[in-house]
Amino acid sequence: MLKKIFLTFILLFIEYICTAFNVILMPMFYKYFKIFIANQWIEGKDLLEVKYPYTNETIFTTTLADEEQIKKALNNHIENENYAFELTNYTKRDILEKIISLINLKQEDLALTIAVEAGKPITLARQEVQRALLTFKLAADLTINYRNESRRLDLSLGLENKIGIAQRFPVGTILAITPFNFPLNLVAHKVAPAIAAGCPIILKPSIKTPITAIKLGEILLEAGYPPELLSIIPCKNEYAQMMVQSDVPKLLTFTGSAEVGWNLKKLAGKKKVLLELGGDAAVYVHKDANIELAAKRCAYGAFVYAGQVCISVQRIFVHEDIYPVFLESFTYETEKIRVGDVLDDRTICGPIIDTHHYRRILKWISDAEKKGAIKITGGVEKRNQIISPCILENVNEKMYLGREEAFAPIANVSYVKDETEAIRRINQSKYGLQAGIFANSIEVIKTFYHKVHVGGVVINDSPTLRVDSMPYGGIKESGVGREGVLYAYEEMTDLKSMIL
Repeated sequence: MLKKIFLTFILLFIEYICTAFNVILMPMFYKYFKIFIANQWIEGKDLLEVKYPYTNETIFTTTLADEEQIKKALNNHIENENYAFELTNYTKRDILEKIISLINLKQEDLALTIAVEAGKPITLARQEVQRALLTFKLAADLTINYRNESRRLDLSLGLENKIGIAQRFPVGTILAITPFNFPLNLVAHKVAPAIAAGCPIILKPSIKTPITAIKLGEILLEAGYPPELLSIIPCKNEYAQMMVQSDVPKLLTFTGSAEVGWNLKKLAGKKKVLLELGGDAAVYVHKDANIELAAKRCAYGAFVYAGQVCISVQRIFVHEDIYPVFLESFTYETEKIRVGDVLDDRTICGPIIDTHHYRRILKWISDAEKKGAIKITGGVEKRNQIISPCILENVNEKMYLGREEAFAPIANVSYVKDETEAIRRINQSKYGLQAGIFANSIEVIKTFYHKVHVGGVVINDSPTLRVDSMPYGGIKESGVGREGVLYAYEEMTDLKSMIL
C-alpha cells in the first residue's frame, strides 16, 4: 500500500514539473489508450499510432474499432436510447456542471494533449480549452433557460379555452464525426448540446487526434454521464460510412471537408444532417479602414495555426486607393508571425498536420507561381513540416489556390475598385462560410452584410473569429445547418405540439 502511495506521489510530482516547465514527458506514462464501446473501455483490433506533427514521432497509441465492435456499439444504442429520454434537466445540468469542473481541473493536461497530437501552438491549445469550458457552460444554462412555447388558441369559434403548448424532444442517438484541428472544442460543440437535449452520443473523432476525445470521454463518465449512452469509436472511413448508413443514429453532425461531408449526406438517407464544412474566408478592406488594424488582424487570421482553420483568411480584397500601403503593412505583420515549436508560448504558426498535406500545400504554391501568381513573402519549406506564412498576388481560378480551400498558411491579396467589385468577387466562390470587412462607413458595412453570400460576417476583425454562443455555419459548399450550442440543440431536437 505504501509503495503504491509513493509511486502515485512521484507521478504527480513529475506531472507538476512537466506542467511548470512546459515539457512533454507525461505521454510516457499515459501512452496507450483504450476506446469506449458498449459500456466499457476495450481494445480494437488494429493499432493506431498518433504522431506529434512537429517531430513526426509517435506520442500516443490507441486502437481502431472493427466492424464487429461497431455493430456491438450500435446494438447497445438501440437497447438504451430510451434511457436518455428519461434524464431530467436537473440530472443533465448536474452532469454538465461536473464536466466543467473536471475540465477546469485538467485543463493543462488537455492543452498539452491538443498541442502535441494536433500540432497546435500551446497558447492556442489553452485558448481552446477555455472555449470548451464556455461551450459546456452554455449547454448547462440551456437545461434551465430554454423557453418552450405556449399560445392562446381561441382565435376562432370552437377553440374557446384551448391552449397550445410546443416543447422540444430529443431526436435520438446522434453520430458526431469530428476533425483534427479543434479536437476538444469541436467535439464539445456536438457533445454538450447532445447532453442538454438528451441525445445518446456516438463519437467518431479524427484518427489524427483521437486522444483528446478519449480524455473528454473519461471526463464525461467521471462526471456521471451514463455509460450506456456513449461510444467513442476511432475507426477507418469505411466503418464510419457504415455508421452513417445505419438506422441507429437519427442525426449526423459532421465537421470536415466539403468533399467528404456532401458524400456522407448522400449516404445518410432520411436522417437529419448537420454539416460544417470548408471555406476560403474573404476580407474586404475599404478605403476608410484602419489599415494598421486590418493588416494586423488579417495576418493573424491567415496564419494562426498554420491556416488549418476552416475560416482562416484566404482571400483579401483591398480598395485600390490604399492597396500599396496595406500590402506593405500586411507584409510587415506577416513577417513578424512567430513560427516554430508548438510548445513555445510565443509560437503562432506551427507545423502542418501531416506529410501528405505539407507536400500538397507546397505543390499548390508552385502551381500558382507557374501560372502567374507573384509571391510577396514566405511559402518556404522549413524543417518539422513547417511552411513559412505566404502572401501571393495575382491568384486566379485557374489555380488550386484560386478555387479550392487552401487550409494552409497562405493569403491571396488583390486590389478592387470598390465594395461592389469586392462583393462580386467574394460571391464567385463555391464556398460561403464567413467573410470580414474593415470599414468605417455604416452604409458600406450594411451593403456588405446584406449582399455577401456567407453564413456569417465579421465587422472590423478577421473572419477567423468564431464566438461559441453565436450561430455558426455556411451556405453553398460550406454546409447546411448551424452550430453554436443553442442552435445545435435545436437541430438535435424536434418540436412537438399539444392542444389543451
